[in-house]
Amino acid sequence: MEDSEILTQLGLTDTEANVYLTLVKLGEGKLGEIQKEINISSSSAHQCLKSLIQKGLISFILKNNIKYYCPSPPNSLKQLLAKPREELAQREKQLEKLIPHLQKVEKLKTIAQTAEVFVGFTGLRSAFQRLCNPVIPKEETYFLHKYDESSVRIAHKFFTKLEIDAEYRHIPAKGVCSTAYKAYFEKRQTVVQVKYTDHPIPSNVNIYADKILIISWSEQPLAFLIQSQQITNIFKDFFHELWKIAKK
Repeated sequence: MEDSEILTQLGLTDTEANVYLTLVKLGEGKLGEIQKEINISSSSAHQCLKSLIQKGLISFILKNNIKYYCPSPPNSLKQLLAKPREELAQREKQLEKLIPHLQKVEKLKTIAQTAEVFVGFTGLRSAFQRLCNPVIPKEETYFLHKYDESSVRIAHKFFTKLEIDAEYRHIPAKGVCSTAYKAYFEKRQTVVQVKYTDHPIPSNVNIYADKILIISWSEQPLAFLIQSQQITNIFKDFFHELWKIAKK
């Protein structure tokens, strides 16, 4: 590796490195001599010499009112490492302060993800209360219902009663259901927006805010309530894709 390349890696420009090495070779030199050695303009030479003086790598003396520039001892080059070390130490201090803060945020995010199990129709009603609490203005609830002949009447009976409750009546709702479910929704007087599809869809999923309720229908239904913004976002994205291709 050439000397000039080492100096540029330490933070000098190509011109600064060449001027410094030229002065080491000359011992001392006037502006014109330096320009002649490395072939640069007067303005570039002046700017470069000023920068090297500020970095403590060269100095000058006056002889008959003419400036002669001299290189500082080679050990002065170690000064080029001092500032990066100071900056690195400062960044390390800032990082040490940042890490605990990020760990707290990460911990809070983990705490915010929970899962609960509800059994029976009473438990299922409680699950819907938890799903929709608190009610968030303009927040819609979404649902995906896959047709299952063995449980469709049970689910239909439950939701018909649920829609009577004032706490759910004013929450805007959209759903995508299996096409076979259409006959049941047409019987219900509801403001719920429903579309239908023959594409495979998850069975009995309800989404609201940062929560998801998954129901297994039977005479003794089982429900799983998951609170997780990350998981909810995945299901919301999936719902919106289905909503685009489903038909009324």
